[in-house]
Amino acid sequence: TENQSPPEDELFEQVTVNVRMSCPLDDLTKIIYSLEQNTPMIFIDQLIIQQRGGRTRRGIRVDQALEVRFDMFGYRGVRREVPVD
Repeated sequence: TENQSPPEDELFEQVTVNVRMSCPLDDLTKIIYSLEQNTPMIFIDQLIIQQRGGRTRRGIRVDQALEVRFDMFGYRGVRREVPVD
């Protein structure tokens, strides 16, 4: 998404990334845990999980996969212009 300029009195700018992926549940839990435990702090919003997979028309089992969408966002410091003498 396009980031909007923060108001002048804000010290941090919000940066958002829209994520869409397909993966098994085990991988999803590892990814979310990793995001939660790392620095800088990353937040997840608008999480949508749909299950895909099952059986094909011929009855062959297909691995269960999850279709996952979410917004991942964090904050970064706004670059301030420092006068050089």
